[in-house]
Amino acid sequence: MRPEELPPLYQSELDEESYDALLRDLGALDGALEVSVKMAPEAFVPEGASWTLAHAREALEAGDARAIQIRYVHEATVWVDTILRGPGGFRLVRMQAHMQPGG
Repeated sequence: MRPEELPPLYQSELDEESYDALLRDLGALDGALEVSVKMAPEAFVPEGASWTLAHAREALEAGDARAIQIRYVHEATVWVDTILRGPGGFRLVRMQAHMQPGG
């Protein structure tokens, strides 16, 4: 895929209230959720590990993860949200995915 074919990105700094609301909304979705985690430099994801949204959130908040990525379906569209932990809080990067979950 060429860079000009990438979907637009939405980026936002999240305060504590927005962060909590986002994760609450994602957890309430009926669509499939796929969760992956980018671990901190000294931590490794066990082979074959499966992440729940709650477990990924715990790792991010504890500083054990640099970022979590959630792939989900909302209104028949597949989205990918990446939440990164920074020194001042959390940052959201969202984009529409090209493929269906599992595909």
